[in-house]
Amino acid sequence: MSCLLVTLVIGCATVHGNTVLTRGIAGEWVDLHESAPGDTVVWLLAPNGDDGLLEVRVDDSGRHESRRHYGRWQPGAAADSAAKICFLRRPGRESRSCVDFVLDTVLIDGAAVPRLRLRGYVGEHDTADRTLLARSAAVVKSGPTPTPASSEASPAPSGGSNYHPRAVQPERPSVATHAGTVAPGYAELETGVEHDRFADGTTALGVPTELKLGLARRTQLSIGLPASSSTGVSFGAGDISVGLKWRVIQDHPHLHDVAVLPSLKFATGGERGTGTTDASLLLIDSRTVGPVGLDLNVGATWRSGDGTQAPRFSSLWTASAGIPLRGPFGLALECYGYPGTSGPAGDPPIVALLTGPTVIVHSVLEFDVGFITPIHGPQPHALYAGLVTNMGRFARWRSPSH
Repeated sequence: MSCLLVTLVIGCATVHGNTVLTRGIAGEWVDLHESAPGDTVVWLLAPNGDDGLLEVRVDDSGRHESRRHYGRWQPGAAADSAAKICFLRRPGRESRSCVDFVLDTVLIDGAAVPRLRLRGYVGEHDTADRTLLARSAAVVKSGPTPTPASSEASPAPSGGSNYHPRAVQPERPSVATHAGTVAPGYAELETGVEHDRFADGTTALGVPTELKLGLARRTQLSIGLPASSSTGVSFGAGDISVGLKWRVIQDHPHLHDVAVLPSLKFATGGERGTGTTDASLLLIDSRTVGPVGLDLNVGATWRSGDGTQAPRFSSLWTASAGIPLRGPFGLALECYGYPGTSGPAGDPPIVALLTGPTVIVHSVLEFDVGFITPIHGPQPHALYAGLVTNMGRFARWRSPSH
């Protein structure tokens, strides 16, 4: 558990004293695109960089409020004369979604009210310019003034903030995964290479490749297509796997985002696999702590066979932090463990540390490189490198309207 604490402490340590340059953006902003006198949607852009949403509904039963937390926001460095505001769901691991903005004032009932106008905002249901007014009684009375959607409307994966559906959502290089899902109708590819060196001098080479398909707003199909070689075993395809990630809780004030990932692995790899059919279940909790993205996983696997090829039952736990460094650079830091297993193929427990830099070269492309080192047990030393890319839309999908 010391490894787990180190990961969490190092990740959270970057939170202290970290505030964003607000440029007057921080505050509570009423979204005129989705507000009416009885139903007000308010963007909560906190001075410390937290990005949230407040919805106020008034009906015959009274006044109702609900709050959501989406991630982080920050002013973006303008490559041209336009000022930008950027949103991040998983700081340190995913690319920012940035949009041009203009900050000015408008007169309402004789009072000057700050106005934030976003250019080409990619929302949950459409792409359009968005107008936000500083929250006040005058704003609520003004009623909605929606802007027309563009002809290039495309659904964002979730939330009221500007998260573009093609922004990559890396699950690698971690052993852990996150609760996010690829936007409905979009495909994402993850691949890389890992070189392992064991204590007895033998080596192994792996090419873990995964295709992720967004099926619905909170559901993702994952297809694992690995390849590998090892000392005495030629390079070739490994055991194929299929998993279905479902985000069962989203934006909970305490649990944040929670997902379940059941999966099946098939004995297709011959000597490059376990020779068993595996059923696995992974429980996932993802959250942001200040500017750091944290993912916590626990999982279990049940295998066919008599236990001579691979243990009939195994489990794992992981704690992973994505830490922003500077600009497009981040740091992946993870502690993971495999408790000991029993039977003829049983292994002692393993605890290991994974770390290395990540770089977002484009919103649809991210690279990573790093190493894995054992802390306890027979985990091999390893070097890895890889990439994640969003390949775009494979099917048309439209979320239901409000």
